[in-house]
Amino acid sequence: MDCVLAAFHEQTTDDTIILNGFGAIVNALGLRAKPYFVQIVGTIHWRLNHKSIRIRQQAADLVSKIAKSMKICGEEGRLGRLGLNLN
Repeated sequence: MDCVLAAFHEQTTDDTIILNGFGAIVNALGLRAKPYFVQIVGTIHWRLNHKSIRIRQQAADLVSKIAKSMKICGEEGRLGRLGLNLN
């Protein structure tokens, strides 16, 4: 998971391969992804506050891909705080 987070953090292109892969990994982990949501959400928050619109868009796209897994893992609180940042 650390390598996937690092790849997402360093992503600068509009290529969706990393986003799709990240979403697939988190969704495949299911409940086992729960311990990683603190770090994932922290990275998403950082990217949502970035000055580049492309980086903010990638973060928003990732939220849409992992929202279902966050709900399954009982991370509705973190998901709600991400939603507040999306406004």
